[in-house]
Amino acid sequence: ASFVILNTISSEGTDIIVRHPSADSFTVEINNETGTVFTTASTLIDASSDFTGKSFVRGLEPSTLYTYQVVLNTSSILSRPKSLKGSFSTVPVAGDLSSTFTFASSSCSQKSRLLGAVPMTGFSKAKTLQPDFMFHLGDLVYVDTPWGWGGDGYGFGNKQELYESFLRDVYRDEHAQALMSSTPMYFAFDDHEILNNWIEGKSHPYDVAIGSWEQYNTMIENSIYSEYYYNFTVGPASFFVMDVRSYKVEQQIIGAVQMARLKQWLIAENSTVTWKFLLSSLPFSLNKEGVDAWGCCTAERNEILDFLTANNIKNVIIVSGDQHKAEIYKISEDLYEASISAINAFGRHYKAGEGPDGLERSALKYETHIGFFEVSNSTVTITAFSGGLSFLGSLIGSIFLPVGVVGIALVLVIDPRRAKVLQAATALFVVLAIMGSWLLLTGGQLVGEGRDRFEKSFDFVINAA
Repeated sequence: ASFVILNTISSEGTDIIVRHPSADSFTVEINNETGTVFTTASTLIDASSDFTGKSFVRGLEPSTLYTYQVVLNTSSILSRPKSLKGSFSTVPVAGDLSSTFTFASSSCSQKSRLLGAVPMTGFSKAKTLQPDFMFHLGDLVYVDTPWGWGGDGYGFGNKQELYESFLRDVYRDEHAQALMSSTPMYFAFDDHEILNNWIEGKSHPYDVAIGSWEQYNTMIENSIYSEYYYNFTVGPASFFVMDVRSYKVEQQIIGAVQMARLKQWLIAENSTVTWKFLLSSLPFSLNKEGVDAWGCCTAERNEILDFLTANNIKNVIIVSGDQHKAEIYKISEDLYEASISAINAFGRHYKAGEGPDGLERSALKYETHIGFFEVSNSTVTITAFSGGLSFLGSLIGSIFLPVGVVGIALVLVIDPRRAKVLQAATALFVVLAIMGSWLLLTGGQLVGEGRDRFEKSFDFVINAA
């Protein structure tokens, strides 16, 4: 599996991640409209890094379109890998209050669904929005479902190669490549990279699972804390991407050290930029109940809210994922949360998330929900785009396919020649398997508008205080 990922973006460069099993090394040629700007130093790749290398491109101009060409080198006379090409734009200088930019956000990309795999069309849909960069806020892979139960019972246990194979299946998907090779990505991880509703902190198999996840991105290299939480600034806005899994145990989500650094960041950025975005894989609103939301740990949640109030920190927007729906919550008088996901997973909700926090907007049912943010010094406009299969379509397809396949296997074991009823059952199971495959793989038109559907669900404008 070969792929290219643009990872992070700034006013002066980006990181380019390349995987190619047939290459020994690669360089990257950076070009603008006048010609080649420079060529990076050679990056070695081999089996020890799963044939993956990271090239850190710097020294570019802000708000400028560049093209790139990855030149692959090999010592094998039997393999001549093709060059890989793409483009990207740098973003405005940090602190430039006169600049504007856009970004997108979502989470949850479930490549394998029960006994079938679906095309990751949500990534191609995100590309059509042409954001300057995009966040994927966790559940990039689902190693715990439907068959990720290996090793010692947690995900894939010690089997790093299996974690890596699930990640590669997403990265090499043609739709994911269409987005990630042309749109700089920022990643966070959540529970399904390890195990559903994970609350064991850094206990095994966190080490294997997240070690595999780290191999294909540069989040930790770009963190000034050398942690999986990090911050960066673009124009009039600053971003703090929280790590809500490494320290998540009973009654705790981010821990004391990360909390202290978050507060330091809020104080520092409040005097230099207008907007402060807090990004969390987990929903912050109390409208999401259960262990897998900030409502499980109200002490930390209240500590953040009290700190914002005590220090008169305004123009804060929380961006989250995980819920497989798109909603805007009013947390307090001047604090909003945009919880928008999934990019490619079950549209599992049929009811709006009402609760103690105000529900300003809601879009449900579909497998793809992507938030698109237009940022200027005075306003942030949040638009939710939704599409793909409906909740009912996903549910029917995911039931029909496994029931059909398992049913066929059972009647074959029993020997259907012995009874006409079993012959009829076999025919029924074959039909179910075919219909389930059709719904999941093609987004057939029996339910909803099918997988090609993608349109604006709502927009919401927040004005700077």
